[in-house]
Amino acid sequence: MEDFALKYHKILCNEFPSWLCGYVCLPVLQRLKGIGLLCGTDWTALYRNRFFYSRFDHSVGTALVAWNFSQDKKQTLAALFHDIATGVFSHVNDFRKGDALKQELSENETFNILAGDEKLAGLLKKDRIELEEIADYHIYPLCDNEIPRLSADRLEYMFPSNMALAFLNNGHVWTFEETEEIYKNICVLKNESGKDELGFSDLKLAELYTEGFCDCSLILQHNENKLALNMLGKIVNLAIEKKLITEKDCMALSEKKVIEIFDEYAVLNDDYLSSLIKK
Repeated sequence: MEDFALKYHKILCNEFPSWLCGYVCLPVLQRLKGIGLLCGTDWTALYRNRFFYSRFDHSVGTALVAWNFSQDKKQTLAALFHDIATGVFSHVNDFRKGDALKQELSENETFNILAGDEKLAGLLKKDRIELEEIADYHIYPLCDNEIPRLSADRLEYMFPSNMALAFLNNGHVWTFEETEEIYKNICVLKNESGKDELGFSDLKLAELYTEGFCDCSLILQHNENKLALNMLGKIVNLAIEKKLITEKDCMALSEKKVIEIFDEYAVLNDDYLSSLIKK
């Protein structure tokens, strides 16, 4: 939903940093436009997501949060590329590869993907930034840290997720106005470990954010979510076994294209894989 992303990103950073444009246009990042943030739930009747928000949108949004609070190019780029190794259906790939608990398996390829991009290398050289300084966003507390601490990644993820999902749980869906009010009351503080961390300057808005976070998190813990991710993961694995798609396709094709391949197969065949697709 491009209009949503543009309006929402304006809240995260009123003026898009011009220096970031070259990085955002890299094909390796543009690929993420075809991958949804919400892990394949856009393609199942178990969910009725209000709009499609891509991993590209999320990556740009996370970068804008990082820039807004740090004004640091390295942290901003680390945030921008943190999901660069994400395949179709996002964390479904972690489920199908046995990493359902931590969901960090895909991150192992981040450095290799970035290291192999010559256009990125040219941009980094121009900005006098080393690849190692932007290939792991975990080294920057403002970009990422352990739950329940707040970070750019977690903050950005939850705003569009709540707007898309919360109504399924009869929870409160944040409006643009509430999102903007919450966001404007976030600042950089020192946590109990003496490290920079995003925090709230208003208790009521902190409570509003927490309530929305809990509403959305409950949806992502329901049996429907685990069923959807496991089922889709099983379908992908069987499709690869049957050479319907390849592992490379999972990193090259859009989710829409993969779903079209699955649907066409289900129409022409009558086997176990087809039965799973039809469900």
